[in-house]
Amino acid sequence: MSNRKVKVMFIDWYRQFDLSRVEREFEWRVISKHWDLELSDNPDILFYSNYGDKHMQYTGLRVFVSMENARPDFDVSDYAFTFDYPIDDRNYRMPLYRRCGEYKDLLLLRDVEEIVA
Repeated sequence: MSNRKVKVMFIDWYRQFDLSRVEREFEWRVISKHWDLELSDNPDILFYSNYGDKHMQYTGLRVFVSMENARPDFDVSDYAFTFDYPIDDRNYRMPLYRRCGEYKDLLLLRDVEEIVA
């Protein structure tokens, strides 16, 4: 992890994003491997989804995150994580199953005969 402190906020999520337990959230776990994170109402990086428009009240770097059939508006978003194949070099494809801890099981070799039986 970098010693660099980065202020972040999560808003307009599909459910109430429990900021008091933010360390359990997928996005926090992933980015905290790279930076020393701090929740802030004046974030360096704002992570938002397509369930509201509060993200428009923030300035700075905006990252759109959606597992729905919604494409980012790159007039508003600087980067995006979506299920979609890249439509822009600022869009990273992250299918819904990738958020689940068991996704690596999809790569395990299986005995087809045993499955068929």
